Amino acid sequence: MAARPPRRGPAFRPHVDSEEVAVAPQAQGRGVGKGLMAALIRAARESGTEVVTLDLRR
Repeated sequence: MAARPPRRGPAFRPHVDSEEVAVAPQAQGRGVGKGLMAALIRAARESGTEVVTLDLRR
C-alpha cells in the first residue's frame, strides 16, 4: 500500500496556537509583549510553521 501524502488545508498546516500569554502589570508598556511575540514568530518561521494564532482576551 502506497503512503498517502500529508493532508493540506487550514486544519493540517503546521501551526502554533498562542493562548494565555500575559505580561505582568509592572512590565506593561515597555515592549515586553511585543518582544515575546516577535521571538515566538521568529522561532515559528525557523521551524517551518505556516500559521500563528493568538487568542486575545481583555
